[in-house]
Amino acid sequence: MDQDRFTSDGQLEGVSIIRGNCPNLTAKLRTFAYNYPLFAVGFPDTLNKNRLEMLEEPYVVGAIPDGIIYILHINQQGDFYLRNHYNQTFTVDDNHKIQFPGADGKCLKDSVFIGFLVELIAKDDREVKKQRYMYMIQDVTRCNGKDISSMGILARMAHLESDVMAPRRRALAAGSISTDKECLEIAVVAYKEVSQTEEFIHQGQYVSHSDHYNYFIRSLYFVPKNQRYLWGSPISNFLRWDFALKARCCFRLFLDGREKIGSLFIRRPDGSDEIDFAPIDLTEDMLDLDGCTIECKYVGRNWIFVERSDRKFPYHLCAALAKMQRMENSVSAEDILSLLHLS
Repeated sequence: MDQDRFTSDGQLEGVSIIRGNCPNLTAKLRTFAYNYPLFAVGFPDTLNKNRLEMLEEPYVVGAIPDGIIYILHINQQGDFYLRNHYNQTFTVDDNHKIQFPGADGKCLKDSVFIGFLVELIAKDDREVKKQRYMYMIQDVTRCNGKDISSMGILARMAHLESDVMAPRRRALAAGSISTDKECLEIAVVAYKEVSQTEEFIHQGQYVSHSDHYNYFIRSLYFVPKNQRYLWGSPISNFLRWDFALKARCCFRLFLDGREKIGSLFIRRPDGSDEIDFAPIDLTEDMLDLDGCTIECKYVGRNWIFVERSDRKFPYHLCAALAKMQRMENSVSAEDILSLLHLS
């Protein structure tokens, strides 16, 4: 399957890949990130029993949807770009841009959002609805030319609300803008006091987005209350707790039809090349995935294989082993609620 596809099902209307390097955009984002690696806050550490007591400190919590993390950059000319963790860059066509009027009524420019691309799920399967995607904003580091990365998480999100989302809602209500041709719907992660974690846990993993669509929540994201945005990795005081204990890891799959087995390949710790990690029995749903980067999800007692068209390479060996170790030291919802005196 074409690795340049924006989604697993094909090109998203109004969004197209920029082939080759995009040096101007890369340099601009690096300037915002002070030359550190991007996406650092998008990859928090997994909450385990050793770190559970950290939640007694001033933390806030938000629900993170099941999706692929992207930086959304609006440049000084108002052009829209999406960049994923593997430096694939996508541009949004002019007639499919997301409309942000801004607090002063002018088009929002020179901004950087961090968020997730989420496929919305139709509530009623009997009706054929247009395939729809949402960009869920997790954080903002630059807004209309103003660097707000030094603010705490709650202050950044309050700035996002007052200068971006509230003017957008007013414009939609007044009919001065319309979502009909926008390539993505827009939502924002709501951060609450850590004592309100129970509300997130009890609402379930499916969340209603509109009259017609739901979306799926993957994890809860715990952030120090007054934490500025940090570039660089690792960041050990940002924590993630998954709703369900699921093993997820990306491999390269190679098949041997004669022996009816497959081989899962992974990268060496230094990232130089790919090595054989483990054999796997060949099944019919794997036949079209030969040579692809796949995500293996262990759900219940079954392995589920999904092509990851957004990534060109499998995990590093160390990352896969660390995932397995964290699963052995995982915490339950009851553990969290007990600590927070909510049970």
